[in-house]
Amino acid sequence: MPILSVIQPGDRVVVMMGQGHEYLLREFVRLNPNLIYVDPLGYLK
Repeated sequence: MPILSVIQPGDRVVVMMGQGHEYLLREFVRLNPNLIYVDPLGYLK
């Protein structure tokens, strides 16, 4: 199921995937002006 089909404006979403797919996720977010990528490392320490 595509991520954009299940989120609504104002939702906060956590997407968990393997390290090998990080580039694809960042590109997906970069190309969509309605999304903001937040690096999770600050929250995991």
